[in-house]
Amino acid sequence: AESSSSRGEEGRAGREGTPERGGEREEARVRERLACCELLLRVMNGAVSGVGAAEGGEENQSPRKTKAYRNLKLFDHVTPEQFFLRVLAVAERASSMKSDFDALFSECTSMLVAGAVANPLDCARLFARDAFTEWIHCCLLTSPNVLIRKAAFRFLLHLVSIDDGDVSFKETIAEKCAALMPRATTASDTSYYFFHFVEKFVGLLSRAGGEALVQRFLVEPLLAIVLEHTPREQWENARPSRTDHTYAGACTALRAAVLRCHAARESVLEREGLVGYVSQEVLFALPSYGDSTRPFAKSTTTRSAAHQLVAALMCADRASFAATARDVIGELNALNEKVSSAGTPTLLARESHGYMGLRNLGATCYMNSLVQQLYMVPELRASILSCSHEVAPIEEEGAPAASASPAHAATGSDTASASEGRDSAGGDSKALERARAQDVLYQMQYMFAFLQEGWKRYYDTSGFAGSYREPDGTPVDVKVQMDANEFFNGLFERLEEKLKGTRQAKVMKELFGGKYMHQIISQECVHRSEREEEFFTVGVEIKNKPTLVDSFELFVEGEVLNGDNKYSCEACGTKVDALKRCCLGELPPMLLVQLKRFEFDFMTMRHKKLNDCVSFPTEINLFPYTKEGLSRAEVEANDALSEEERAARLEAILSTHPPEYYEYELVGVVIHSGTADFGHYYSYIKERIPLQGDTPRWFEFNDTTVSPFDISRIPAACYGGFEEKTVWNAEKQCNVTQTRTMANNAYILVYQRKGWVSSVTWECSESASDSSADATPSEGSARGTSASESEDVVCVESSAGDSGAVGCLAKVALREDLLLRIWADIRRFVRDRHIFNDYYVDFVWSVINAHDPAIDTGIVSVEGGFLELSDDLDERRVQSLELALTFISRVLCRTKNNVTFPAWVRRMCVLMRASERGCHWVIAQAYSNRQLYLHMLFTCPIEAVRQSYVSLLTSALSLACPSERDRYPEYLEMKKEALVAKNCSAIGLITLLYVQMVDVRNHSARAQQYFQLLRNIIKIGAEEREYLMERGICATLIHCLLGTREFSRKQKRAQGSAATSSAGPPSPPPPPVISSSSARSYASSIPCNAPLQLLRDLLLPFKCPADRHYEEIAALVEKDSDGANVVAAKPSKSSKGSKDKSESGRAPVDVEEVEEEEEKEAKEADAEETNAEKSDSSSEVELQDIDPKLLPLLTSEDFLTKALRDCTLGKVRYFFVRLLASRSRMRSRLITNVVASHLGKCKMEGVAKQYLGCIRVLQNMPDAIQYLRVDDTLRAVIDSVVETKTPQIAQVFFNFYRHQCANNVFVAQWDAKNRELMKAKIAAGGLPVAGLD
Repeated sequence: AESSSSRGEEGRAGREGTPERGGEREEARVRERLACCELLLRVMNGAVSGVGAAEGGEENQSPRKTKAYRNLKLFDHVTPEQFFLRVLAVAERASSMKSDFDALFSECTSMLVAGAVANPLDCARLFARDAFTEWIHCCLLTSPNVLIRKAAFRFLLHLVSIDDGDVSFKETIAEKCAALMPRATTASDTSYYFFHFVEKFVGLLSRAGGEALVQRFLVEPLLAIVLEHTPREQWENARPSRTDHTYAGACTALRAAVLRCHAARESVLEREGLVGYVSQEVLFALPSYGDSTRPFAKSTTTRSAAHQLVAALMCADRASFAATARDVIGELNALNEKVSSAGTPTLLARESHGYMGLRNLGATCYMNSLVQQLYMVPELRASILSCSHEVAPIEEEGAPAASASPAHAATGSDTASASEGRDSAGGDSKALERARAQDVLYQMQYMFAFLQEGWKRYYDTSGFAGSYREPDGTPVDVKVQMDANEFFNGLFERLEEKLKGTRQAKVMKELFGGKYMHQIISQECVHRSEREEEFFTVGVEIKNKPTLVDSFELFVEGEVLNGDNKYSCEACGTKVDALKRCCLGELPPMLLVQLKRFEFDFMTMRHKKLNDCVSFPTEINLFPYTKEGLSRAEVEANDALSEEERAARLEAILSTHPPEYYEYELVGVVIHSGTADFGHYYSYIKERIPLQGDTPRWFEFNDTTVSPFDISRIPAACYGGFEEKTVWNAEKQCNVTQTRTMANNAYILVYQRKGWVSSVTWECSESASDSSADATPSEGSARGTSASESEDVVCVESSAGDSGAVGCLAKVALREDLLLRIWADIRRFVRDRHIFNDYYVDFVWSVINAHDPAIDTGIVSVEGGFLELSDDLDERRVQSLELALTFISRVLCRTKNNVTFPAWVRRMCVLMRASERGCHWVIAQAYSNRQLYLHMLFTCPIEAVRQSYVSLLTSALSLACPSERDRYPEYLEMKKEALVAKNCSAIGLITLLYVQMVDVRNHSARAQQYFQLLRNIIKIGAEEREYLMERGICATLIHCLLGTREFSRKQKRAQGSAATSSAGPPSPPPPPVISSSSARSYASSIPCNAPLQLLRDLLLPFKCPADRHYEEIAALVEKDSDGANVVAAKPSKSSKGSKDKSESGRAPVDVEEVEEEEEKEAKEADAEETNAEKSDSSSEVELQDIDPKLLPLLTSEDFLTKALRDCTLGKVRYFFVRLLASRSRMRSRLITNVVASHLGKCKMEGVAKQYLGCIRVLQNMPDAIQYLRVDDTLRAVIDSVVETKTPQIAQVFFNFYRHQCANNVFVAQWDAKNRELMKAKIAAGGLPVAGLD
């Protein structure tokens, strides 16, 4: 019926009109018939199963009431096979449509699924046909409609799940999938759901006992795709152009087969070279100069699937695990060491528009904005890049002290490896590298080459900034902003100097150089004086000049010389009135106009910025401001000339240059935002040769960001002036309009002559062109072909007529040395971009979590010592530890998303307990790799990472130390420097940690984890504590805290030992020695809690008897110093501003209530004090066991002052307070000087309570009160409190003093006269005295 109808419709279409019109009507009729078919199938599905596909969604795919199909009258006239064949045809027709028929396809698949259940034999014969293979290819593999492909995926998934015992479709579908896999390589854009089905199908077969089908039909086709199919992915603008779903899906399906089917796993592992090919060629290979196709897998989806396949194969095969683990570790070790302290490397790729930003080094925005303007001039870019500039090597003795390596200076990124950073000459010598680092022309060449060919989002300008020198030879300070116009002129001078002797020697003047014409025109005679002056920028006044035209008119206005200022005419020999003016003599192709927005204010004696509104046109005719224009105006205004003479003069003037010589268009604007003292520069630039399309676009270049710019926004973004803005006025409770100055306005305008053709000539060396032609980077990457061979190289014919000249190029052929350096950076960028990715983290995590029976069954846990395991997996555990430590130290600790870091450390701790050799390897790695040790413990900015690394080293040392304790006496006889240099055992690492205490000075803000690690070490066992005590760690700690000369001498010795030690890798240079002048500032920068905690743990047993008594004393101190009845609670938010409160913010105090409470609390305090004194007698600090040489340091005033003032840990502070009172000869002086002098200076209530708590603790000690000089102490405290006017601290002190009086402690030493004197001082200071009596 459809065939006859179609022929009839075609005949009518031919009679009705044109074939095109008839085709449209036929398509409409086809759509109508398909819509009717959808309705019919929905009715049939509803009649049989009670719900149609459109209404039931996916649930209808589980056929219900399927037996009803056998009772349909339909099958009395047509066989089920014929009916389902027709349904398949309709579904295939719907799948070929791009849209609108996915519902019809769903109805068809619903009918087919139900029919397969009701008539399995008929459907089995149908699905065995070759037509069904084509149906799968059309609907699942190549359909342009993703909804159709998704519905086909669901249909096949339900189909293979049907199994009534007699008939199963699994083998048929497996055979069809195997037949279609080779054809899937040409449908990589639409094959996702096909391979997704294959993956699910493999899982279903493995659960249903169909592993033989996987091995028979699916493994070999999948292997063929993985090994033979090259992913169809290319680099475009440093990004993968597409995702090859065929390769990604084949990797995912093959991984499922390896993990779930034993027979398939054995077959896959027998394929030689599989893991090596996928890891080396598909994943780890890097693009290179001349071959940018690597790696084969470029998109995130493809790489993730390939990584997971490699992980599965590694876990299944030990040989593959060992080889690939070495490759991965080598790839991780190739990461630059320098980046470890700078965070995650730059992973942002070049924008799709093709332009690159520049990194701001601090205050180098002026440099970035001007450099981008210069780069966007194709003639200048081509001239700079084509210059064959030779750099003379600089010998080492002539090199500056801080010369940057060329790899870093040139690329502005990670330092290149030795192999990557070399050029074709066989490697730059250090002398040549130093010379290139200081050569501004070479650095500019490399910067332009990188902006043209690089793949990163922005270029690091540190190399260029380091090569730009001040006139006295000093490098430019990147932290100090320079005037953009001043930098522009200075850069041109340096470039002209470097270009001397080359064919590009005059390029700067040819492009930007113009000439002023200074004229003095006599008003009394016909003589005039003219003098030329070269310029690169034209500066015009803008004050009170609303337009650029007004500024140019003022520029050529001039001044009259008369009176005493008359001009002396040399021709006439007399003084005459004259007009002195300046105009434009010669115009350059590129005209830079500086708007003079900065001036010096003689009233304030400071520079200020003029934010006046100055409009400028996008097209301007400069003829009126040139010598010719002014001469024309003079001729036209001279009425004394005859018409013939006037015409002759005008003709002579106009014949100087053609009219288009004076026509300019705006191509760039440099914006300054801010004030004269500080601000920011950025640029708006119009591209000369479009990289995309035919219409030049405008872009905003703002340091690292490059974004499109709408030229219609120029008035709002560039003119300056004032703007009105609507803001909310809280006082008036309404929106008001405010006028404010626009601080962002144009500073330099860049105009280019309209229709200008470059007359600049230069050469490209033959070697550069040839070498560039060999490189074949893809779109968006390096275009290395010569001008005559590349379609992307735009050539503008030179007007010089030189046949050897190369014109204006959109992309210029580069020298080989520049290309090699750029491609070295590209390789690093691609490698870092792949490694610092979530799929790479998952890959390494899967590898180190490979199945380990001893670990997975719970035999090995984090706690406990080594386990003697009889299995043969020790080698893999050691490699897993090596891979995990390398990964977390080089990648995971530098990523922002490192919340899983503790989980990695826990896994490593388990592996160390299962492998003694692996544990000793971790210790040796921490010992020998000082860079790793310093970074993970000190320089890593993430505290959780540092803490996890401490846990890892603690676990390793706690496992290894017990086996080395019998050698501790032998180690003590060795000097620690010799032990550190030669021994990489556990005790060697402990000694290294102790010796490296000198590094705390450089990393004082992050030293807490270092001291925590030492605390963990002494808690491993008493032997470790005694070892460190014998080494003198206590004295070193005190000197470290105080920054004394003794510690400086230790640093000097550490430097000497590091210089003379030849064993092991070179460690980083020790920090500079602390001088006596900087000792105090150094000591104050070290956090006190952690080192004082360590010192306390070293001096006391692990379970300190004082700890038991501390809780009682601390509670008593808090109760004494809080004084709830005297000091009211802080006011709540609801009572803020209440009038019944005093100025101090506290509620009024009822004196009678206070006195009643005082009496009650005094009795309770007496009882508590008695109990405290009894319990305190058993917790004295025993000093007789401490080294006598250590006592002077522990009881010195400086150390105890620091311990009491800076420590915020109650138990630690309590220990040192008791230590303070243990030396009777020092009590009087120390208590007066330390406690009193610092209590009154405290501006924090909590710190004041700490000092009062110290006094309270001292009172509980036997005979301590006789040394407490109450007069001096309390008087000093009162004076300090009154001086600082701190009511909160005053109330704390008064409450404390009240309890002392109640306990009759101070009554004998504090008479009435002193009390009245104290009250007078307090009243004079304006502090509250309620309750003092």
